[in-house]
Amino acid sequence: MAVPAHTKTHPVADEPAQLLFEGADRERVHGAWRRLVSGKEFAYRPGLPPEERTALSYERLRLLNDAAGDPVELAADPYRLVGLHEWTGPVDGG
Repeated sequence: MAVPAHTKTHPVADEPAQLLFEGADRERVHGAWRRLVSGKEFAYRPGLPPEERTALSYERLRLLNDAAGDPVELAADPYRLVGLHEWTGPVDGG
């Protein structure tokens, strides 16, 4: 019996999906970013004029820089670096 195409996994998607939902490493990869963007500093603020929205993005960037730790270590860890973008991109695209 053939497996329907829509239920087949893709080799490139298998590892990220496993990290996100099942992997033992998911707390290291995603935990800090999930906690950070869940805080009040990253809460949605409707109606901000462009200047205030930009200033808020820079404030958030400073928080991310503080949370990231050693930038060389972060750059050397592609999973954690991708996790950073996965959590922060939807919250503040700026």
